[in-house]
This record gives sequence, C-alpha cells and structure tokens, in this order.
Amino acid sequence: MPRLQDELLEVYNNLSEISDTVLGDHPSPVSVSFDTRMGCLAFKVYSKSLYLRQLNYYLLRPDKIKNAWLLPGDYDELMSSFLRLIKSGRLIQDHILVIPDYTGFQIYQTDPRNLSRGPQELGTLMFVSGQGRWFSWRVRQKYKDVL
Repeated sequence: MPRLQDELLEVYNNLSEISDTVLGDHPSPVSVSFDTRMGCLAFKVYSKSLYLRQLNYYLLRPDKIKNAWLLPGDYDELMSSFLRLIKSGRLIQDHILVIPDYTGFQIYQTDPRNLSRGPQELGTLMFVSGQGRWFSWRVRQKYKDVL
C-alpha cells in the first residue's frame, strides 16, 4: 500500500503551496469545486488554483462538489492531519482501510492478531468545510476583505 502514502504526500505537497495565502496575515478561505474540464477537484484562492486528480480515487462522487468552501481553520486541521498520517509511517503497513465520503475520507488500520478490538482510526481528512447558498453567503460576508 505504499501508493496511498505516495498519493497523500503528493496531495499534501500541492496543498502546502497555498498555505501562505490561506493562513497568512489575512486568512482567506479556499473555494473548492469540481472542474469538469480537468475532471478533478479544483482548490482556488486569490491568486492560485490547484487541480488534484488523486482525490478522485478517495471521494464518493467528487463531481457533486460545487460552490464549496474550505475555511482557514479547517485547512490548518487538514494539513496537520496529513502531516501526522504521513510522518507516522503507518500508511505503508498492511491492513489499511480507506473509507470514502462525499467531502473527505477516513483511514483505519486493522490488527489481524487482535480482531476483537476492531479497526483503529488513524485519521480523518475533510476537504470541504461546507457548501450551499447560505454557507457561501456567510463566507463571503465574513471574508469580504480578502475575496
């Protein structure tokens, strides 16, 4: 399963390119939507756009994500979860489970020697804080100075 580690490391490296804009002096939310031309999720901030095709393998129906936002606090939590998962080295071990969701995914590890304990959660990665008209309106009102 080293492919999972490599793909998550690539997503982390791509998302870290916008950290100065998102977590800088004037925090800015990230616009998240599915780009039909590129066929993947697009993360857009004031001056940069990222297209992450790797997430298509780990999300349920990424094409349904439209007009969504990733807030600076949630971005910081996402990046720290990425870093914790990658540094732990557990993603290259056996018995790793990826449970996709519509806006992110969870990663679990099972221990075949102790089946009664069940899977242990390694982390949750959520790429969307919220979506919809009301949420979008609130984000635009709160961050109107930087959007």
